[in-house]
Amino acid sequence: MNRHELNEEPKQRTQRQGVEGRGWHSRGYLPHFDRRYNIQSITIHLGDSLPQEKLKRLEEELKDLKESERDMKRRMTIQAWLDAGYGCCILRDARAAKIMENALFHFDSIHYLLLEWVIMPNHVHVLIEVIGTMTLGDIVRGWKNVSAKNICDTLGARQPSGALPFAQGESSLSA
Repeated sequence: MNRHELNEEPKQRTQRQGVEGRGWHSRGYLPHFDRRYNIQSITIHLGDSLPQEKLKRLEEELKDLKESERDMKRRMTIQAWLDAGYGCCILRDARAAKIMENALFHFDSIHYLLLEWVIMPNHVHVLIEVIGTMTLGDIVRGWKNVSAKNICDTLGARQPSGALPFAQGESSLSA
């Protein structure tokens, strides 16, 4: 069970009424599974944490592999690059990390159960169970928008008009 100490047996949890969501869908790069009461692992990274030239080179290197091998190699390589600390690493600043944490807690127990999280210098790992009616995409977008604005306001960070310090549409989501 999770830290919210739900008093339901696993069988009861799977038999809840009104399980909704988009199910499996894709916007052209990563498949997403969006459904209430499923536990979701999410990685959000800063926009400059994965250099585009390295990503292009990686795709070229992977093109001859089988799809399953390609996906696994891509995920492992990208995670290694994130852990290497590319980019500005603004979340290393305790004030920025606290803003990100506050964003994660904002709708905890309302739209999702925040099960686990870790804030790294240039990315965030989150484990949630969606319980409300918001889509997974709306939840993640909310975290990005609120935290980006508050981080920029608090730290005096500058950003191009309309740009957020988080990568747009590149969160790694898996069921």
